[in-house]
Parts: sequence; structure tokens; C-alpha cells
Amino acid sequence: MATHCFARSSRIANRALLTIATLLLPLARGVTQPAPADDRRASVAVADFTIAALRDAAEWGSLGKGMPQILMTELGANQDLRIVERERIQTVLDELKLSRSDLADPATAARVGTLIGARYIVTGSANIDRRNRIRLDVRGIRTETSVQEYADNLMGDADDVLELIARIGEKMSRNFDPTPFDAPSGRSSGSGRPTKEGLRIAMLIGNAIDLQDRRDVDGATKLVRQALAIAPDNPSAKALLASLQQAK
Repeated sequence: MATHCFARSSRIANRALLTIATLLLPLARGVTQPAPADDRRASVAVADFTIAALRDAAEWGSLGKGMPQILMTELGANQDLRIVERERIQTVLDELKLSRSDLADPATAARVGTLIGARYIVTGSANIDRRNRIRLDVRGIRTETSVQEYADNLMGDADDVLELIARIGEKMSRNFDPTPFDAPSGRSSGSGRPTKEGLRIAMLIGNAIDLQDRRDVDGATKLVRQALAIAPDNPSAKALLASLQQAK
């Protein structure tokens, strides 16, 4: 009996050590890059969205990466927020052997957010019906508490996706801003969001990010330049192009 109990205790201890090692591995590899001590801005990470479409599902898939990129740009216009690089989220998901869908669990999302040094982690989904109407569901979770502190959903035409994301970003920015009584600083003014071509731009950005994830910088750059040919002042495309140029 004593031998059995000892073996069982050893197995439990080994599992516990493995769990701790799994959690610390991303930190050891430099996944978390803490902000300077004097940077008191609220840090926000935005995960890729999940997409569901009643038809042509493959065609809409690029929005899963395009919309979060646009949302990060909207939130980044608020100088009181610090945006965490999306690549760090995927690195932690890979290390913990988790998928994007696992972030639907608030505790899991908070765990990932903590590992990448974010105060808030944002997850979202989009459902597109047969009439090309899109429903966006977005939520923000406080990583220290696993509490959902922001939730919103919007419905509109898919062609208006840039404006829908801008509206969510504006409300989310106010919610996450640690200095809500200060005068707004660096807010996005709405420039660079053409309604008619918004869906095309969001898809081009999403496909560009997908190529970037595959280390195809030239292919990603080509798509971003196509987006900028449509809307030269689009802030998300301009930011992505700058990032790609730095990667070369």
C-alpha cells in the first residue's frame, strides 16, 4: 500500500512540475517583454477572431486576422494604451498546445494574457449570414481576475466592417483607458476608413498577416500595397507595411 501511495504521489508531483515548466517556458524564451517600470499604460492584447459563415467560408477566413489587426490600430491610437504584439499570443498558444478556440474560456484567455504581460486580452468572433450581414462579438478579459470587463456585439453590412471595428475600438478604448477623466489623446479620427472598400481592405490585411505568419514577407508586402492603393491613408495598412519593412 505504501509503495502504491508513493508511486501515485510521484506521478502527481511530476504532473505538477510539468505544468509549472510549461507555464514558465515561454517566459524563459523571452516571450514576455515587460514594459519599462515607468510605463503605467494599460497593456492590451488582441487575439485572432474566429469566423463562421453560412456560405463561402474559406473566402471569409482572412477576416479572422484582418479585423484584430484593425482593432489593434484603433486601440493603439489611444496613447494611454500599450498594444502587445499579436505574435506573442501565438507563441504562447503553441507552447501550451492550445488553439485559438480555447481562448473562449475566460480562465484560459486570462492565463495566456498573463504570460504575455497583458492587463487585458481581447477575443472575438464574427458570423456572416447569406446576405453578407456580419455580427461581431467582442469581449475583453482582465487577466489578473479572469473577469470579463468588456463585452459588445454589433451587426451591420460586411462592407462596413471598418466602421464596425472603429465603433468597437472607440468604446473599448474608453473602457480600458486607465485615465478615463483625462482629455482623449491620439484618438483615431476616422480617416482611412472607406465604407465601400472596407471589406476588401480588411481581407487584404488579413491575408497579408497570414503570409507574414508563414514568413512570406514579400507576398505580405504586395497585399498590403494593394490595400494602400485603395486607401492610401488607411492606418492599419500603413502600420503593417512599416512592420513588414522592418522585418526585411
